[in-house]
Amino acid sequence: CVEVNDGHSFDELIPALQQKNNTMKPQVIIAHTTKGKGIKPFENDPAWHARKIKGSELEICKKELGIE
Repeated sequence: CVEVNDGHSFDELIPALQQKNNTMKPQVIIAHTTKGKGIKPFENDPAWHARKIKGSELEICKKELGIE
């Protein structure tokens, strides 16, 4: 088992993915992440684990991410 403290960081994820697995058994990577990261109104809201963005929420997302 490999644990990644910041699952949003490629610098942490890539080495975990590149680790050799010599055990001939499945390997698990636990990557700690934040639901909705980057969009403050939606961060840490478990509803976004299964919801789709729609309507005015899309405009909020675009604004938070700097997309026009």
